Amino acid sequence: MIKAEAVFKNYNKAIRRAYEKALSNINDDEGENDFRQAKEYLEECVRNELAKWENTSVDEISGITPLEYFNGINDFDELIDLFKAGAVICDDDLPQALLNKLKSFGDEAVERLMQLAFDNEGHNLEGNNSLIALNAIKVLGIWKSDNAVGKMIDMLFTLSEHDDELFKESIRESLVNIGFPSVDPIMGQLEAAQSLNDAHEYLMMALADIGAKNKSDKIYRCLKNTFLKMSNKVLGAACLAAYGDGRAIPALRGYIEKNRNTIDSVTFFEIKGAIEKLGGNADDLIFI
Repeated sequence: MIKAEAVFKNYNKAIRRAYEKALSNINDDEGENDFRQAKEYLEECVRNELAKWENTSVDEISGITPLEYFNGINDFDELIDLFKAGAVICDDDLPQALLNKLKSFGDEAVERLMQLAFDNEGHNLEGNNSLIALNAIKVLGIWKSDNAVGKMIDMLFTLSEHDDELFKESIRESLVNIGFPSVDPIMGQLEAAQSLNDAHEYLMMALADIGAKNKSDKIYRCLKNTFLKMSNKVLGAACLAAYGDGRAIPALRGYIEKNRNTIDSVTFFEIKGAIEKLGGNADDLIFI
């Protein structure tokens, strides 16, 4: 494992070089377009630096390249050990060469990552097991492992309401990456709920993001109905805006009009902004 540690630390150096290069060339402007361009430039720098890293020899592994190192490992258990070590050592995503080699084992790799993700005792973001679980959840999402959807949703509801934000966000992101197979299980949870907690809110965010690229009447109805029954109208309005269906405008306007005398300023302006983002006119809506 000494060689693996050297490879992962070398990988971290490549990531840092990419960030240093990007940050030295990014303007301090804070406009939305500037932010998006800066993000794209950073991602490009990381991709270029890691492509170079993959094919540059490393002294600590007998002068071969990281790509050759990972491709030369054919023992599945050894690859899993490398995954665990990398999850702890790497500052960013795990090296793609390692993930590609692991993925070549097909269902066996998916099943082992499922174990690493969901068979731990507690997910309190303390200790190496939590880092391993977080990376396993992320990779299952990237691999679009639809058989992990149910486990991800179940886990979301076991996490404490005020802790474990990294796990909740990782699950949300993975459900979005998996895409359409996540829709029905998410909607089942949202439609059955009488009262909503933060787990439901993460599911609503995921559904809005998935639905923005896979619009359907059932997704729209679920998002609208969830907005109407949830207490966190700020998040609900943001999800409807992210989904991008103008049919939500009457529901959003209706909520403001019915609650003019009690609505707080944050909720009012978030809903008004959602109406405008969806193409509606909200000039007549004035905060009292």
